[in-house]
Amino acid sequence: HRFYTNDILSHNTTMSSFFILWYTCFNIDRNCIVLGNIQKTAFEILTKLEISYRELPFLFKPGIIINNRGEMTFDNGVRLIGKATTAKPALGMTVHLLYLDEFAHVPENIVESFWTTTYPTISSSKVSKIVITSTFNGTNKFWKLYTAAEKGKNSFNPIRVDWWEVEGRDEA
Repeated sequence: HRFYTNDILSHNTTMSSFFILWYTCFNIDRNCIVLGNIQKTAFEILTKLEISYRELPFLFKPGIIINNRGEMTFDNGVRLIGKATTAKPALGMTVHLLYLDEFAHVPENIVESFWTTTYPTISSSKVSKIVITSTFNGTNKFWKLYTAAEKGKNSFNPIRVDWWEVEGRDEA
């Protein structure tokens, strides 16, 4: 499991998209779910993935069976689904890769329900992965998970990018 966090935009979503694209192309029979804090964000990430996919050399590309605004299905059996984070976004599905974008901005009234229904399914699999990126937004579920990861109390790998580490950013 990985955490990427920053105080300002440092292209974490773009970098995570590259990892998701690699995972999609070099695995078989897997379900990948991209959850944005809002639906528009999830669709934007899928659009980035589609653009990156088009730029890949032919020999790396699995064929596309379904390509619409919320889903891409490839001939290697990998499904890539984009949704907003809700209380039960993957109910009844086997999820092998879960990407949570701007997780600290998921409304408090659904985040606990989401976590208690989704995490056990993913953590019980030996091949499932969770990637979470977000800017901080107070002491919420994201903050609790990140803080626990820093203390070694969960299996996440916390990676922090501060504003001064981003090229072109300064105090002004």
